[in-house]
Amino acid sequence: MHSKLEAIQNSKLVKEKIEASQVLSKRVFKKCNHKLCAHELSKWLKDKRYLSRAKTMVFLEGKPHVEIISSHDKSKAGMLANSTNE
Repeated sequence: MHSKLEAIQNSKLVKEKIEASQVLSKRVFKKCNHKLCAHELSKWLKDKRYLSRAKTMVFLEGKPHVEIISSHDKSKAGMLANSTNE
């Protein structure tokens, strides 16, 4: 069955009819660019997002962090400082 279909698809008459149909149609048929196929494009975009996130993480880790001190910690530090001064 498959060999018959392949033989029909590969015949010169069928190829000529397909080419004539493409020439007469309004649509321009383009060759598939494998670099832009959906699978490759999704891989490329995923890698791009990963690199962007990694750069952002490195940038954020390099920034100095502000330490938030609660009022309990402040009063505790004050009490400890007073007890050592006495």
